[in-house]
Amino acid sequence: MTSVYACFAEPSLDVQLKVLLGQKNFLITRVDGKTLSKPLANNNAGQWVLPGGHVEEDKQMEPEAEFLTACLKQVKKEIHEELGIDPEAGEYFEPPTLESTRQYFPEDRSFCIFYIYTVGIGTLCAQINTNIQANDVEDNELNQVAVFPIGEAIGKFRTFQLPFPLATYFTKTQEIFPYENAEIIQACIPENVRRQCPQLEQMISARMADNADDMRTCVTTLYKKKETNLFNWIRTKANGPCDWFVTALNKAPLIP
Repeated sequence: MTSVYACFAEPSLDVQLKVLLGQKNFLITRVDGKTLSKPLANNNAGQWVLPGGHVEEDKQMEPEAEFLTACLKQVKKEIHEELGIDPEAGEYFEPPTLESTRQYFPEDRSFCIFYIYTVGIGTLCAQINTNIQANDVEDNELNQVAVFPIGEAIGKFRTFQLPFPLATYFTKTQEIFPYENAEIIQACIPENVRRQCPQLEQMISARMADNADDMRTCVTTLYKKKETNLFNWIRTKANGPCDWFVTALNKAPLIP
């Protein structure tokens, strides 16, 4: 299977490229425009990534032209589904073709990056965020997008660690969730975690109120709902490597 990604890039005045990254949601609730009956844990949950997906058919052993054609078709599909923009509209960039874009893929063809040079990347970013916030995207894999200079973008590709376990036994919760750190922990939890995991807000409120009974109820309820399996899965998926993206952006400045 080959993973494909879109690297929207715009040269800036200091010659450094500016690139668009997306931050992965922890839960996926919409796929192909349909709301899922049960949310899924997202790959690379919480991390900054290049938007993209996977080529469903195995094209790794096909001739290069056929391989790239399949990858391009998929990356345009992902641009539409994840970002809510029309890749053929030509508003911020030329409709991507094998001639108008540059590509990078390793010898094993495990992934393929398309560098899409963009004019007005900040406006494009704002439009995508509007689409995401309005739920005007078919797949809600991303929580937000942002534009970074390429050096800063590379620094964003790191393993994301949740600030503390999302669920644990009450005694352990007391140890890792001390009252005096409640405000600090609250400030450290990303907004999209709080929105998708309301139990965290309940636990924070109970801890700041120093209400042991409410804390115990929160943890017990979390276990009864069997959501711990989902959250454990999220933690596993959040620890995925981002070496591909580092390689891709290190190659990007060399693309004419």
